[in-house]
Amino acid sequence: MSATPEPAEIAHSAGSRLRLKLTRRADAARLEELADRIADCDGVARVTIRPNTGSVIVEGAVPAATLAERLESGGVVKLGRAASPPPIGQMMQAGLMRADIAIRQRSEGAADLRSTLALLLFAGSLIQTTRGRVAGPATTLAMAALALIDRGGSGK
Repeated sequence: MSATPEPAEIAHSAGSRLRLKLTRRADAARLEELADRIADCDGVARVTIRPNTGSVIVEGAVPAATLAERLESGGVVKLGRAASPPPIGQMMQAGLMRADIAIRQRSEGAADLRSTLALLLFAGSLIQTTRGRVAGPATTLAMAALALIDRGGSGK
């Protein structure tokens, strides 16, 4: 039986284990058929399907890279490249922007992320002052709060 290769991406690989994530939605019957085709490949010891996630776990007697190569050369799967995650700096910037927007919306424009952080730092400095830690943490927190307030005002 000559079926068309199933489009998939390598979601994870380690040792002689490979987790394939199908790029098209597949029902349990199609996944079972694919698992049977994978099990027939040389070097495959065990195949487990995960219908809820659309993934197939392949364990073999050969390294994962060799398994992937054999599955693709055998016409069982067509492996594409998984999208690489964005750099951590971009993810952090996006998260901070979303937090800023959420704070502005919830406060109806009365506060933003910078002013909220300044308020939290100032509250922390007051707490440290009441604990008698004026020279260290209280002063540092207060100065950080003032720096945030000062930067917020000069950029407008």
